[in-house]
Amino acid sequence: MKKIGVNLLAMVVLLSFGLQSAIADTEVSGNITSDTTWTVAGSPYIVVGTVNVYSGATLTIAPGVTVKFNDGLSLNIGGELIAKGSVTDSILFTSNSAAPNPGNWGSIKFVDSSIDAILDLLGNYMGGCVIEYCRIEKGGGIHCDYASPFIGHNTVTGNFTSGDGGIYCWESSPIIANNTISGNSAPGGGGICCDKSSPTITNNTISGNSAGLIGGGGIYCFESSPTITGNTITWNSAGRIGGGICCWKSTPAIANNIIAGNSAGYNGGGICCWKSSPTITNNTIGGNSAGYSGGGIGCRESSPTITGDTITWNSAGHIGGGIICDKSSPTIANNIMAGNSAGYSGDGICCYGKGSSPTINYNNLLNGIENEIFLYNVSNNIDAMNNWWGTTNTDSIDAKIWDHYDIPTLGKLLYEPFLTSSLGEKENAKVPTEIVRSRDEGNKLSGTHLKARYTRKKFRLLIIHKTRKQVIEILGQPSTIFEIGNMEHWFYNGPIAYDPLTKAAFGVHLGFEAGRVSLIDFTAVLRSIDSY
Repeated sequence: MKKIGVNLLAMVVLLSFGLQSAIADTEVSGNITSDTTWTVAGSPYIVVGTVNVYSGATLTIAPGVTVKFNDGLSLNIGGELIAKGSVTDSILFTSNSAAPNPGNWGSIKFVDSSIDAILDLLGNYMGGCVIEYCRIEKGGGIHCDYASPFIGHNTVTGNFTSGDGGIYCWESSPIIANNTISGNSAPGGGGICCDKSSPTITNNTISGNSAGLIGGGGIYCFESSPTITGNTITWNSAGRIGGGICCWKSTPAIANNIIAGNSAGYNGGGICCWKSSPTITNNTIGGNSAGYSGGGIGCRESSPTITGDTITWNSAGHIGGGIICDKSSPTIANNIMAGNSAGYSGDGICCYGKGSSPTINYNNLLNGIENEIFLYNVSNNIDAMNNWWGTTNTDSIDAKIWDHYDIPTLGKLLYEPFLTSSLGEKENAKVPTEIVRSRDEGNKLSGTHLKARYTRKKFRLLIIHKTRKQVIEILGQPSTIFEIGNMEHWFYNGPIAYDPLTKAAFGVHLGFEAGRVSLIDFTAVLRSIDSY
């Protein structure tokens, strides 16, 4: 019996030792000069000294691996990194601290000698450096210095550095696609910072990031020309300029994005263009705010092209609720602008300062009975012909304008000829014609349905809810009922659309179950018609 007891005890000790060995941490540091693989069996890997992958070497990290960094340490890639998780088995890069804070560890840094990503003709990853299906948190995010990796399907969250936030690009052209980039912070470029770079930024969710000192809560561009398409850029904030996107001496292409609910302390709640010439096309820019000017788009000494956008329900504390043209000459054409507001004047567009000379043509301008376009210290005439003002009554149009006829030293807003019907009613038009906003109708019938009425064949309805920080986009046919899902306290109570002059009943109306949510924080926008 005694012998058996000893043998059993020995077996328990051996099993315990084996289990401990199976889950033991693997400490890593120093230089990797030959091909190396970090496996699940060795996970978690604890970075106790900065790891450098040298040129000619490949570090492969298997799906399911966790990499933990001691404070201030980084993974530097001068060769090749293959960090490809999967939908069901991602790779985690995080802090080794028991109670980590943003910025606890350094970053994953790609340098000039790293192998750039190789893509096929459809943009699919074929080879080179890749971070895919990973989670990068509580550090300094991802840095690209003269490098172009593929960064796709990742969650980049809770990162911070004194210079940049989630993803930083210095003279680089990475592919940044299908990521969730949220809760990151930096002085400039809380979500993504482009410094003399040309990345492709597509189909990402960029939300809840912040830039405290400079600008670009979501994306910051300095002397850069990124392609920014198909992203959802929401609830980001900047201490000064560009809550959603900040362009400084840059020429980005910004197209087909949802830019909603962002805020800036001074200028450009949705987008700020500062000494820049971006193209801003077919975006939904709604519910953004700026402390002083340019609730939707702020232009300072810039010449952007702003076409085919839906710019609605943005607000500025002082001037330019929709767009501010500060010593700027943007082209503003084929947009729908409605429901924007400014604390002082220029609910729709404010032209400010000598040298401000925008061209404003073929837009729907439905921002209010007064202060649609406001000239402020502008002595030259402004071309604002061929727009739809919601009316054909010239007295009503004149009431919407502040120009030479109000203060003789100002230039004239040349608005004739003007359109006699909504731009969206024209054949083959690709812009929506109607905007809806919640109104306090009392405690109506509640439920989980939205009924949309529209005369065209198809539409997109964008729902922006600031309190819940939700943006929901619905595709639909006329007179169709849609389940809204987790928005269970919304209700439909008849067709009411925004028209500041006639209060015409067309479009859709959404409301709330009384006492559940704040009525003033809701915006719904018909986004684009017959275009999907």
